[in-house]
Amino acid sequence: WVHRDRVFALCPSGLQFEIEASDLSTIGETTFDGVVEGSFSAHASYSVPRRGFYNFGLRFGRAAFLDLYFFPDDEPGSKRVASVPLAAPLFNHDFMLTEHWAVFVLPPARFDAKTILLGRALSEAMRWKPEEGAEVVLIGLDAPHEVVRFTIDPLAAIHFANAWEEHGEIVLHAPVGKDFMRTWRWLESVAKGQRAPLPDPKLAEIRIDPKRKRASVMPLVDHVSEAPRVDPRGEMRRTRYVYGTSFAKETNSGLPDRLVKLDAQK
Repeated sequence: WVHRDRVFALCPSGLQFEIEASDLSTIGETTFDGVVEGSFSAHASYSVPRRGFYNFGLRFGRAAFLDLYFFPDDEPGSKRVASVPLAAPLFNHDFMLTEHWAVFVLPPARFDAKTILLGRALSEAMRWKPEEGAEVVLIGLDAPHEVVRFTIDPLAAIHFANAWEEHGEIVLHAPVGKDFMRTWRWLESVAKGQRAPLPDPKLAEIRIDPKRKRASVMPLVDHVSEAPRVDPRGEMRRTRYVYGTSFAKETNSGLPDRLVKLDAQK
């Protein structure tokens, strides 16, 4: 991540590192002058109209919080612009920006506190709680204290491709899976050089109505994919194509080995 001519390696499970741009040597760990107190997402998102990056972090302790940060282009430093209390320590990896909103769709993936207190890895503490549903959290960029939040049917979206506002609604394109723990086990296995069943996320359209506090999900492409991106020139508006990673064979259970171009308007 590059901001104001400084280069950072972002890691959502630990402190961030600043690195030297010329040779990629490590300068050191950073909390951005003490602004970031907890984790910090690897998916900072840039707002052209607001001339700066937004990012989020999760903060766990006696209480759990979702923090939103802003890094302006035209002045040094950063600031935490919102802190949203959470019911429990949870997993969330990505978010999206629209013209007026920071958009989060929090899956019902919880960390078991007892397992963590026993010193076990976070991966072992993961619990999928579909009965609790997913939670939509919308933070107003003009007034960050204005937060819209509501529960929807459970869904698992780890990464998002794009988001925009359309006729009073917020629209997101993202690979959405039905079996979060299957994707979680696959990620664990890939990190260990092992094999596991293929994850199941497929590109879908999520429509969110902030006023009526409801959302719907419509499948777009019947093909497993992950790590989605759109042409940066099309961010924050409807785009036809989404690019991502996939598998050359549906029976493959290792690393993604194919780049795909998905048509969201077919």
